[in-house]
Amino acid sequence: MFKSKTVFVLGAGASCEVALPVGAELARIIQKRVNIEWELGQFVPNGADIDLFKSIATKFGAELNEYMRAGQVIREGILLANSIDDFLDRHNKNERVVQIGKLAIVGSILAGERASHIFTSNHKPRDARFILNNEKSWYVRFLRLLGTGVNKDRLSTLFENVAFVDFNYDRCLQHFLVEALQPLYDISEQEARAVVATLKVLHPYGSLGDLTGNNSVPYGATYDRIDVFEVAERIRLYTEQINEHDQTIPEIKRTIGEAQRIVFLGFGFHRQNMDIVRPPTASARSIVGTAFGLSEEDRAVIQQSMGPLLGSVGMTMDARTGRSRTYLDHIHLPDLTSAQLFERFGQTLMS
Repeated sequence: MFKSKTVFVLGAGASCEVALPVGAELARIIQKRVNIEWELGQFVPNGADIDLFKSIATKFGAELNEYMRAGQVIREGILLANSIDDFLDRHNKNERVVQIGKLAIVGSILAGERASHIFTSNHKPRDARFILNNEKSWYVRFLRLLGTGVNKDRLSTLFENVAFVDFNYDRCLQHFLVEALQPLYDISEQEARAVVATLKVLHPYGSLGDLTGNNSVPYGATYDRIDVFEVAERIRLYTEQINEHDQTIPEIKRTIGEAQRIVFLGFGFHRQNMDIVRPPTASARSIVGTAFGLSEEDRAVIQQSMGPLLGSVGMTMDARTGRSRTYLDHIHLPDLTSAQLFERFGQTLMS
């Protein structure tokens, strides 16, 4: 169990360790998914998502050409943007581009969940390969630390010092925990779901939905199991995620502000997302984050921007160097993957 109140902030790189597509790979998948044409009274797929366009034809038959045109806009421009989210935000006044983009995101994420290393379902139950396929991921390393010192009688307290701010649409974290807690503690799926339900997970841009319950979307669900249009409405762009009725962003800021330690995993540190997690007042004593593949210069810029996430850390003497420590000494952004971060900073995270 983590002794300090710890908030994990997840970016796209956190999901890639279980084989979900992210970044440019996801953009190419979406580009292909919307690459459809109409000839001689039928769809010419070109690798596109035929079922999605059939659903659009059924729901918006008279506007099918306009939606196909919207798909063409995405196909031709998406690889020039930072991400699908960034591209849709640039076209936020074009309702059809935004809608078909969100529909393509839903289809792509669900397909990614089905192809992920952690996928299980009624037809593909968990087996011995579940742990073997994921042993090197941060998910397993996180659970090893989290469960240290927590026996079965205290399982209800497992997440009491942990919260997540998840910028991804997928449900990899919750699905993994439900599956992994069962063999770890020899409990039923129902018991595991009850424990995972106590974990605070906040999604600033929405998600595909809960895994169980009313209007749920099973992990890796196919179109015949869901209303894809309703699910797409749960996804929000940056310009959509702040409104007077949405308490998600204030709750994120409050949660970050109360944290004693903040951990960034697979996060891109984009300015608009940093604005979301920056609280009015902060309590954190330390920040640890992955900066895999980033230059030393970029890591320094990011580190400088993180001052407002720290509380008053005070001036102390560094025993090794004999110099006074500044707030920068409390921010660690190594060039590591998420799994490597848990290997390198395991004792730090548990302190």
